Amino acid sequence: MGYGMFLDSFECGTMELRGRALTYEALKARVLAAGRFSVFEATATETRARLFTRLERDPDVVRVQLDFPWIGIRRRDLEQR
Repeated sequence: MGYGMFLDSFECGTMELRGRALTYEALKARVLAAGRFSVFEATATETRARLFTRLERDPDVVRVQLDFPWIGIRRRDLEQR
């Protein structure tokens, strides 16, 4: 029997956003494109925590509960269809 290694990343690509690239609009676009984010991304720093809190309160998006550590996120207009 062979052995293998499975590596998983608990992020949807927002950790690449740093400095001037880390804006609410950039984060929102990246998360909506991925359709989810992890609680690890959302709590990595205080700045990220504020941005993800703002995202969850955004009236244009809907939070969808997924298995830990993931949180699904969609545009509200897609939910109404």
